[in-house]
Amino acid sequence: MRSDHIAQLIEQIQGLCPKDQQLSRRVSELVCLTELITALHGAAGHREILDNVLLTILGQYPCRRGLILVKGNQKWRVGIRKGFKQSVRLSSLSLNENDYASRRLTCATELSPGLQKWAKSHDLQWLLPLWNGRQLVGLVALGGAMLGDPSGQTSSLLTMIADFAGVILGDQLAKRNLEILNRKLQQQMFQLRSLYELAGSFARCYEERDVFEVLAKNLMGLFFISRCAVLMEFGNRYQVAYAKGLKSLQGREIELPSLKEQACQPGPPKRETFCPQVLNFLEEQKLLYVFPIAGENFFHGWLFLGPRLNGQTLTDEDFEFLGSIATQAATALETVAMHKEMLEKKRMERELQLAREIQQQLLPKTIPQMPGYEMAVEMRPYQQVGGDFYDVIPLSDNRIALVLADVSGKSLPASMIMTTTQSCLRAIAGLLEISPVQAIQRLNQQLVLSTQNNRYVTLFFGILDPAHHQLTYINAGHNRPILVEPNGSVRLLDKGGMVVGLFPNPPYECETVTLSEGTQLLIYTDGLSEIVDDRNEEFSDERLEQILLHETQNLSAQETKDHILNQVMEFGKGKMIDDLTIMVLKRK
Repeated sequence: MRSDHIAQLIEQIQGLCPKDQQLSRRVSELVCLTELITALHGAAGHREILDNVLLTILGQYPCRRGLILVKGNQKWRVGIRKGFKQSVRLSSLSLNENDYASRRLTCATELSPGLQKWAKSHDLQWLLPLWNGRQLVGLVALGGAMLGDPSGQTSSLLTMIADFAGVILGDQLAKRNLEILNRKLQQQMFQLRSLYELAGSFARCYEERDVFEVLAKNLMGLFFISRCAVLMEFGNRYQVAYAKGLKSLQGREIELPSLKEQACQPGPPKRETFCPQVLNFLEEQKLLYVFPIAGENFFHGWLFLGPRLNGQTLTDEDFEFLGSIATQAATALETVAMHKEMLEKKRMERELQLAREIQQQLLPKTIPQMPGYEMAVEMRPYQQVGGDFYDVIPLSDNRIALVLADVSGKSLPASMIMTTTQSCLRAIAGLLEISPVQAIQRLNQQLVLSTQNNRYVTLFFGILDPAHHQLTYINAGHNRPILVEPNGSVRLLDKGGMVVGLFPNPPYECETVTLSEGTQLLIYTDGLSEIVDDRNEEFSDERLEQILLHETQNLSAQETKDHILNQVMEFGKGKMIDDLTIMVLKRK
């Protein structure tokens, strides 16, 4: 039924009983409610609904002041007010739905102390709740009544108005909240899509500057921020790693107090927590916001941002979104660092492989024939390349130079010194009429000139004369080779001097030993004897002696070498602690 039909019906009823005052009053109330319902259904928006409700209430119960509080997002706000010269304060207001269980017009003095205090501070005497089902959606507050306290009939009419208004207002608020929720959902979908695209852009970055360029581009596109800088923190110094729109900062080094304490706090650092020096820096550069570029377990620096070009401030949602972007940038920087580390590792692996190939090429391809003798030798580097080396160098008169050495240190540096030592020794050993002492002295002089002060070589150098069955040797600070004769006597070859390459002119001496039939000679590096078991006990030189005495007398040189290695590796559960080299010489 349309509103004009209702108006005609009301006029007909009044015409039938013109002198019935009660009927006239009821008809007037019906007219009021009809007009209100029509106005509420035709209202263009939230504000117009509140305006119609408050004007209708003030029309039925004239007051000097009136307002409607509206609930939204768990907070109360003033939806509309009339007759107030000053703003309405809500900070001290605490609204509880249990205060309005009666759902009627209530005197403020009948409510909770908190409501009484708030109402009194604004000169309000009557409160009327607006309900939508079981939900309190609004509150009408009235003050300065012109006709005294409301009668029961007026109170009933106002309650009816509140019931209609609560339904319409609740539906309007629900619709509005749904629109807000949809906008937030759309915004979050946009942010997620942006973060996904940003992750793809960051994934294609292989340099730090690429990461910063992507970051600056997205800050402009998403937030209209054209001024930004990335500062890496080193104690109380900051290195400007990147700057956009801040030419004066590019490449600068700035002294500021550390901000790392703020990085540990949730959310972006608050300006009120900054010290005066940081605030002055922000003011000078016209920067407003600071975000940590950090992940869960790593920290890279700080992102400083200028104002938005549209003049708007960042919202809480913007701060959260920016924090996610800064975290993605931190992850991208970590990935770039890991990528560089991986490339460096691959480069090192290629260099180590090349060094290993060179090292293997320097080792003798075959063992020279030695009438009446047999030899077996093996070298196992602890890492890809090592500092151990051996050599078997043919000399004049069918003599053979035997070399076994251990360079201090491991891996590539030790390998380079090993290469120098071996090439020098080969050149020196090839000289005619040079004694073992002279050979080691010349080698020492060369290494002192060409290596660092803390680098040295332990070395066993011997010249075997198969025709006379004699071995002339020098032990330069090396493990003492074990010589076992057929009668069971053991001799340790320890004559010589100190390590090679440490001091300019150390004294050296040599010794000559005779090798009888069946003699065994074991030359080795400390990587063999110092292998440890589960109890951290070393294999030891003594165990090597016992193996030679009791287990290898009837074995060939190759079998002896393999047997010793098997015993040692079984003792250490296959775990080496250093480069390992073993040389076995036997007289048949």
